[in-house]
Amino acid sequence: MKVSIICTNYNKEAWIEEAIQSFLNQKCNFDYEIILVDDASSDHSPQIIEHYAKQFPEKIKAVFHQENLGITKTWIEACKLAQGDYIARCDGDDYWIDEYKLQKQVDILEKSETSSWSCSDFDIISESGELRHKEAIKNGIIRKMSSFEEMLAFRGMTMSSTWLVDRKLMLKVNEAITPDAVDDTFCLQLELFMKTELTFLPEATTVYRLHEGSDSHPASVEKMSKRFEKLQETQEEYLDKYYSRIDFNALTRYLFLENTEHEKILALRQRELTTQLTNAKSILEELLEERANLKITEENL
Repeated sequence: MKVSIICTNYNKEAWIEEAIQSFLNQKCNFDYEIILVDDASSDHSPQIIEHYAKQFPEKIKAVFHQENLGITKTWIEACKLAQGDYIARCDGDDYWIDEYKLQKQVDILEKSETSSWSCSDFDIISESGELRHKEAIKNGIIRKMSSFEEMLAFRGMTMSSTWLVDRKLMLKVNEAITPDAVDDTFCLQLELFMKTELTFLPEATTVYRLHEGSDSHPASVEKMSKRFEKLQETQEEYLDKYYSRIDFNALTRYLFLENTEHEKILALRQRELTTQLTNAKSILEELLEERANLKITEENL
């Protein structure tokens, strides 16, 4: 078995079928299995998963939790079931748009002597499926990550639904993260960067579905603040964990760049706000002038 596709699901009834179908559509010259894990969903997604598992018993292995374990624990347990040389990850609300995704990534990893991990570019869609951004990395929507230091400084994103990772390495990395991590993929990425080079496929193979109000994109300022604080705690933990191996010159430069980018964003928003206030003031003055002219006209009548 060359590849084990692992897809975890929790209440993703509206999207899980699209994800499963994209796995089945893969065209490659090797065998692969699909492991679908439902983490005690309360919607109808378990029935959808069960339907596909019965339809493709030689290809799909379905696991149904009786109680919710959370994404990190679910991922760690699911990887233990994998039989392939590589593990491909895709969350239940994302899906693959390239039928040759697995073939391309297996080919580039097996040609590499230094890399056991691959990701690719991706498109971003809304919750309803509306295209928001094409090739998010190529077009600068998401910064392309290339090292532990860059990941640590920018809290980066390699888009886990595009990953293909050597199974033995993935199992080793899973043992190094805490099961209650606020963002399992952030920890996994930091660990992976410490253990291997990342091979980037510069093609959009996957779509990332953006959910407003999700754990990774909270709707409230309070929840967003708490998430940022937790991520900072993770950054500090990894700073201590790999202190002797970190390139602090590179890390410092990334932090300088991060600060500069934030200042640019604040300056741009301040300018936009000033323009909006100026425009609003002009509109108000025009309305007051029209009202005064109207009053004069009424008095003349």
